[in-house]
Amino acid sequence: MPVEMLIRGRHGKIRQEDWNNAVLSRKDLRANAAGNVVKNPKTGAEIRVPGNDGDVDFYFKDLNRWIKVFSLFEGVVLFKATGNCSEEVLHVAFALAKLLDADVTDEEGNICEP
Repeated sequence: MPVEMLIRGRHGKIRQEDWNNAVLSRKDLRANAAGNVVKNPKTGAEIRVPGNDGDVDFYFKDLNRWIKVFSLFEGVVLFKATGNCSEEVLHVAFALAKLLDADVTDEEGNICEP
């Protein structure tokens, strides 16, 4: 089951410029403001989910593909730690938090340690 996680600035909101710089510092991340298109499994209808300027893909080597994982929204980075990928994603999240002078927290605001 996916676990909702956040990267929260220690001294206020994370600025878009700081987020962009942190993302650019890593080869396994890329900005991707494009939305997603998924199919409803019951009806087959396409569902379009708009993207935003703070959306970021992570490159999963084992899968050989980019997947949207992180999203900056109102000064907080949102992401989900899911299944086998959670360790990889958490490792990157802690690295980003260090660059941003931020903490990785759960939904309730409890600070997580690397």
